[in-house]
Amino acid sequence: KNVSALLALLLVAVLAPTAALAQVSFRDDFGDYTPGSELAGNGAWWQYGAAVANPMAVVDGALDYEGYPGGVTGNCIQLSGETSNSQKVYAVFSDDTNGQTGAAAVYGIANGSVYYSILLNVESAPVAQSFNMPFIAAFVTRSTRDLAAKGSGSEKGKLYVKADGSTSYQLGVNCTSAATNIAYSQALEFNKTYLVVVKYTISNTLDGKDGMSLFVNPVDYQTEPASPAAQVAVGTGTGGIKKLSGSYGLPGIQALEIRHTGTSTLAGVQAKIGSLRISDTWAGLFEVKSTTDSPRVVAAPSNIDFGYLLQGCKAEKVVNIKGKNLKGNITVKVPEGSNLSVSTAEIPKEEAMSEAGFDLTVSINVQNPSLGKESIIFSSEEAEEAAINTTCNALPVSNLSTLKAFYGSDVNPGVIYRVATKPVISHVQQISVVDKVEGGTLLMNSYYFQDETGGVVLVDPYLLLSGNAYKVGDVFEGLTAEVRSGSEYGFDYNVLVPVTRVVSSRPVSFPHVESVTSGGVVTPMDVTLEQLNADPAGYLNRLVRVTGVNFENVETDAVYIKDVLMPLTDGKSKANAKIFIGSTNDDGKVSSDILGEAVPAGIINLTGISTSLSPTVIQPRSIADVETVETSALNITVDGENVALTVRGQEDGELPVVMSELTLNDNTQDLAVTVPFVAPGVKYVRNFANTEWQALYVPFAVDCAAWAADCD
Repeated sequence: KNVSALLALLLVAVLAPTAALAQVSFRDDFGDYTPGSELAGNGAWWQYGAAVANPMAVVDGALDYEGYPGGVTGNCIQLSGETSNSQKVYAVFSDDTNGQTGAAAVYGIANGSVYYSILLNVESAPVAQSFNMPFIAAFVTRSTRDLAAKGSGSEKGKLYVKADGSTSYQLGVNCTSAATNIAYSQALEFNKTYLVVVKYTISNTLDGKDGMSLFVNPVDYQTEPASPAAQVAVGTGTGGIKKLSGSYGLPGIQALEIRHTGTSTLAGVQAKIGSLRISDTWAGLFEVKSTTDSPRVVAAPSNIDFGYLLQGCKAEKVVNIKGKNLKGNITVKVPEGSNLSVSTAEIPKEEAMSEAGFDLTVSINVQNPSLGKESIIFSSEEAEEAAINTTCNALPVSNLSTLKAFYGSDVNPGVIYRVATKPVISHVQQISVVDKVEGGTLLMNSYYFQDETGGVVLVDPYLLLSGNAYKVGDVFEGLTAEVRSGSEYGFDYNVLVPVTRVVSSRPVSFPHVESVTSGGVVTPMDVTLEQLNADPAGYLNRLVRVTGVNFENVETDAVYIKDVLMPLTDGKSKANAKIFIGSTNDDGKVSSDILGEAVPAGIINLTGISTSLSPTVIQPRSIADVETVETSALNITVDGENVALTVRGQEDGELPVVMSELTLNDNTQDLAVTVPFVAPGVKYVRNFANTEWQALYVPFAVDCAAWAADCD
């Protein structure tokens, strides 16, 4: 057997034209992977789709096949016959594009033919199912995004397995999943290794009517056999390569998928696969490449998908680097101006050739979002260069210098911003929003943030922050969010919303903060109602405090109720107050200790968030924000013959002295009150000395008619 393999190797070496190297060349003998390890994450292999049960495993030893060009080395992978929705894997072998984007873009191989060959040993297979024909391999094209870990694409050209008895089975090929179009081979034996070649031919008219051919145990490794074991002719197939609808361009063949075929109700195919080859020519599948003593560098995985990132965000992945027969250290080269960095620029050959290999940390800090694809190159003396291909989908982020800048004319909805300051939460409020799509009411938190310059509201419609129990006093560093129109959430100004995108019908969320520390102090700004009215935008969503004010026209037994504006005055200017309907506590529950409490009729100091541009509205967060001013009564008693009282007018910006009640006793001489004051009530006490007419002096306007009922 060894002599036959050697003769075949020599024959191929003599006959193979030295200049005819295939454009596409992907090989995997699975020999660089530890037996028992998962295939996904090794080499170029990624997980396909979401199923994670029963991972695709590497098993020790190669499949034996006499006369295989170059001999058979390495390990193989095991397909499980379990009844379960098991893991599937795929490897991207063509990442080429035409350099265009949108409708003009072409991805992967979009013309001619593509071949793959495997050594296949089927141990068992389910009896043919009319509605669920199991297939073990398929070419994959992108759907609407780059192929990536746990991603998926469109399966083109499938290799089916169908048992036709207890000792034999058939292989079939088809461009789509329609069971009636599958072309099957002759009967094959279980537990026997076959060399299987699948050819996929793309229709020249790109109408999706592609063709497939299946070859089993070919003997000519230079020329494609004229008669396939099974064939779907070009023009008769369906579901092949053609332009995607919309603006995604033409997705050609890019990857090969290998899959467990069991479902939650049906058993799968149990088989081993080894010696995978992919090429765009028949001879390219079997070209002999000797690697016995050559220095080699192997990276696992050789593809890194950092997923979706925001500009300025960081992420890390660990890659295992191994070397074989190295003559020198490994040099690690990162492209100039790259988003990438590595933990070391040189790997000692001794560590790379150790059994454990060398763990290299690859970091990304996205400064240039346009660099979605980058490669790290590994080189060593006399070794072929190896590469790690990295991908990421990064969204651009603009800088917001302060929260005050949020209200600038150049801040627009749809733009993602990162706040340069460290804003603190001043209030957490649950709001209800009507779902315009499905109806009903959605509950979500709104977070009031402020820094030394301004304040904003961050609404959490996707409940991305709900599990973090953020509370008043939490300080955010690196707050990142997208500007949205606040109208859909009940605000008459723009708000911030955590960044999310829907990709392939799945929401993808992004980091909204770099770090959070608790214990921050939220200090209200002391202002007057006049100042608030003069600059409502300057105080919007900031915690403010006004002193010496009172609610106007407070009725006896009045209580705080929701959604009601209460007129507020300081004797000079007016504004409004309105309570929040309920604060969100640390445990996520909503409560209100102010709702239903008595509204004070006297003078108060009021703390709250200024939440409106017109009219001015201050919203207290709790009963603690309403401070009743306790002062002694002012009792004026003067003896003498003349009765007179004068009061100095309040000057601009001057806050009055507050008293609970002004009592005027008998006044018989001039009295000058030189300190302005506010009193919610006046008590006048007068002892009449005789029955003659008396003069009455009071320091306020009086409607004489109102007194007539009490005076004769």
